[in-house]
Amino acid sequence: MATEYESDGEEFDWVYDSSSPQDEGGGEEPTYNGTSTAPTEGTKYILPTNPASLTEDPRTELALVEIPKHYPFAQQMRVSEDPVIHLVVDVEKLNRRHHSDTRVLVITNYCFFLMYPQGGLCRCTEVAQLSSIHTWNNTIGMLIIGEPDIVIRSSHITSILHIFKTIYQFKKQMELSIVNVPSQEQLLRTVNVKKPRGWKVEPKYVHTKRELYKRLQMLNTQDEALEYLAMTEDPTTRLPFVEISADHASAFRGTPLSPFGADKPVLYYFDVVSKISQRGSMETRFCLVTNAKLQRTIDITQLKSLASSADKVAFMVEKFDLLIHCPVSNVARLTHTLCVLYHSLTKKLLPVTTNDPASVAYTNLQLRQPRGYRPNPVQIQSKTELINILRSAGVKPKVRRGSLNDNNAPNTKPASTTTTNTNTGSPAGSSEDLYGSDSPNSDSPRQGGDGWALVSPPRPNSP
Repeated sequence: MATEYESDGEEFDWVYDSSSPQDEGGGEEPTYNGTSTAPTEGTKYILPTNPASLTEDPRTELALVEIPKHYPFAQQMRVSEDPVIHLVVDVEKLNRRHHSDTRVLVITNYCFFLMYPQGGLCRCTEVAQLSSIHTWNNTIGMLIIGEPDIVIRSSHITSILHIFKTIYQFKKQMELSIVNVPSQEQLLRTVNVKKPRGWKVEPKYVHTKRELYKRLQMLNTQDEALEYLAMTEDPTTRLPFVEISADHASAFRGTPLSPFGADKPVLYYFDVVSKISQRGSMETRFCLVTNAKLQRTIDITQLKSLASSADKVAFMVEKFDLLIHCPVSNVARLTHTLCVLYHSLTKKLLPVTTNDPASVAYTNLQLRQPRGYRPNPVQIQSKTELINILRSAGVKPKVRRGSLNDNNAPNTKPASTTTTNTNTGSPAGSSEDLYGSDSPNSDSPRQGGDGWALVSPPRPNSP
């Protein structure tokens, strides 16, 4: 039975997410010695005596401001501690009919909110999701990856652009594209602000000064935890982590795979594929290598063999087989990922047949779902859980040069696409070749729970 995700279409009222993300040093509370942090050898930042005294984020040199108390949402965002906020200004938001509505723009250290003046959340987007900003006089059009665009007008455009450019540079290590256009008409033609049917805003976490203070302390002492937070690959298998691409992220709202939460799921592969039935028909599915309770979940240890051709991969499993059609450029990566995980979990090699059209012919496979079949639920593993497993086993992450510069802040990693995350090693005539030069260490800790899953895409009226 396919799993469908669709929005209930309800208006969203502001709710503060109080779960502290691992990436900003959640967990144990920081300790303070009651004095200013004196600059010592290797110290990057000079800190005040306590978090409340922070007046800027020294990583970006952007000032920290308070939310004026006359806004109804001031107490909602403040909760019990001071939030990390760089700007709060009134703006005019232009809708799809080009009429303006008053909103309040709130920019934090990695995202921005558009709040209703009377209270409630209108929009919330990560700065790293901006593809470009088009400007004309005091009007800017923000082109956003995977979301409806936003057009606002304000007398504070210069400050807004400066903060956006600074945060974008810090998070992505590249300049934000700013395009000056000759007229407002041209600006409005370049954006698409219309929300698709069923679209619903997704709230983001608001960091506190206490969390920022702890992160700065960790950077000053080069805390061991930073190595784990900066991981871009699983050190036990050397498989790179990927994220659900931004243009498909909304389909996973409210599921264990949601990329919007404070803690990310462990994903080794994501792609849009076509599932081939016993009769040869195709249905679009999302293909993920993870551990999730979705449409069909296959325990990797239950795989009997794999077969692939130029654009198809067949999975021989105990109960019934599975055949998918995927982009030619991704066949090798998917096969490699599954082979490495199978070896890591079973310490055996997975039999693989490559470049054999007959082995992936739907007429030669048992693709019919047995009557009464139900997928086995599998507990999904989060990045925090993986880090805890690695640390308890004493497994050190493979840290790349420059990875401890604190550029990978929580919820800011741009969503990976299937064309930019490639594994080393390419398939050849034998299954050993699929593991590449970096074969998994047979003594690495067993993570457990890894699985391969297909999930149905949302219906047209889904978010």
